[in-house]
Amino acid sequence: SDVTLDDTAGDQEVVLRVRPTVVGQHEYRAEITVDPSENIRWNNERTFFLNVTDPRVRVLYLEGAVRPEFRFLRRLLERDHQIEPVCLIKVRAGVFRRLGEASDIELNDFPRTREEIEPFQVFVLGDLDATHFAEGQLVEIAREVTERGKGLMLMQGAAAYGAGGYGASALAPLLPVTIAGRDERVATGEFRMSLTPEAVSY
Repeated sequence: SDVTLDDTAGDQEVVLRVRPTVVGQHEYRAEITVDPSENIRWNNERTFFLNVTDPRVRVLYLEGAVRPEFRFLRRLLERDHQIEPVCLIKVRAGVFRRLGEASDIELNDFPRTREEIEPFQVFVLGDLDATHFAEGQLVEIAREVTERGKGLMLMQGAAAYGAGGYGASALAPLLPVTIAGRDERVATGEFRMSLTPEAVSY
């Protein structure tokens, strides 16, 4: 790129535009041809790194039934052009069916391998009992969340949280609440919430 220097004292700013097409860390170097009359030549080049990420957020959403929450959240996710949701609905124990084609990821069942789980940045689990997952699947999700900083959301439902057996799962330590066991009595009616001492001092 050719730059014509002006007569104004001080710095002159030049904007260089680059549009990477490959995700990952890239090294760039800006360099100016050395003029023979220059006394200081080491500052004629600058190397910098640029971390290129995919602007798309891939969401894996699993639900136990086509309930109002599922319809609403699915429409909301598919409306955002930067979000690519894969929505799977339970057909029977261990078997899911995909609804919608908002993502180019070929997946019609819960991911069985780490390679199938890796493309997703967010995991949403709806009204779905923990027994619908094969051994190790929830462990893989927990590993993605703890080791790679991915998002996790558990939605409420009759077969969620304690009632769904998540209190004994690998996801329990990741949640900001204490999950009771399956035999915990469900409280109904009005009740008052209060902050814990830790929350008050936060």
